Amino acid sequence: MKFRNVYSGLIIAFMAVLFCVPALAADESASGEIAGKCGTAPQQPNIPNGLQASMDDMLAAQKNIKTYQGESKKYRDCIDGLMAAWDQQTDPKDKDAVKATNAKKDIAITFYNKSVDDEKEVADLFNSSIRAFKGKK
Repeated sequence: MKFRNVYSGLIIAFMAVLFCVPALAADESASGEIAGKCGTAPQQPNIPNGLQASMDDMLAAQKNIKTYQGESKKYRDCIDGLMAAWDQQTDPKDKDAVKATNAKKDIAITFYNKSVDDEKEVADLFNSSIRAFKGKK
């Protein structure tokens, strides 16, 4: 799970380099604005090994996951709000401004999608843990 987070970060960095200098500037401003206004994506909770976990461990994990899901939703809602604000601040007749806004939005969408992927990963791991927990009895 931690390897995937590092790997995803490397992909984001590579994409920024791939899209040249204008995208690097957009990445800097988009990333900085996201971090400044939305913070960072919530940290994934630990998922217990279902073969070794107690019922209390599984219930605690379920509670932590629900908290994580709520924090993830707030994070993505904040990103949505930033992208809407960027659209409102951009003059649609100014092609350069539209291009810069779209570059910022591409970066924001990458952050948004990573949050969705991370949340799906947590759900998949927890579902596997539940199956193992139920199977050990």
